[in-house]
Formats: sequence, structure tokens, C-alpha cells
Amino acid sequence: MNYALGFWFGAKLVSEKSFNDNSGLNYTASDVVIIFFTLYMGNLSLSGLPESLASFNVSRISMRKILLIIDRRSRVIEGSHLVPEKIESICFKNVMFRY
Repeated sequence: MNYALGFWFGAKLVSEKSFNDNSGLNYTASDVVIIFFTLYMGNLSLSGLPESLASFNVSRISMRKILLIIDRRSRVIEGSHLVPEKIESICFKNVMFRY
């Protein structure tokens, strides 16, 4: 569908002898090819977008779980003192991510 739109629009510009603002001339057959490949590359770029959005959603859910663990009030008692209610800093070591 996208490719047909590119060829149709390019052919329409050539048949109407539209003025090309970039070159200062009328559109030619080479401009049709440029329009086609521009739409083709745009389509390729946008086709990977859903996978990226899914990855962002998974990372957001994971971060929410981590924050719930960090903010959780501990029920462990050390001697006569409670463990601090709020954790001030955390250091992660040997953490690996895979994509």
C-alpha cells in the first residue's frame, strides 16, 4: 500500500508538471524514484517501532517492581533497633541486561 502510494503520488506530480521547489524544475521520473525510496525507508523505520515500544513497557513494569521493593517497609528487627524505614542509597554490582 505504501509503495503504491509513493508511485501514484510521484506519477501524479510528473503528469501535472508540478514545480519542484528543491531543484527549481518540474518533477521528473527520477523524482518518482526518490519519492518511492523515501517512503520505503520511512516504512522500514516505522516498522520497528512496535518492538521498541514493547521493550519500553517491559522496562517500565520492571522498574515499578524494583521501586516497590525499595520503598517497602522492612519487618526485620536487629536487636532492639528497627531497620531504617527508608533506604538512602543502593549499589548494584554485576548487573547485566540483555536485549
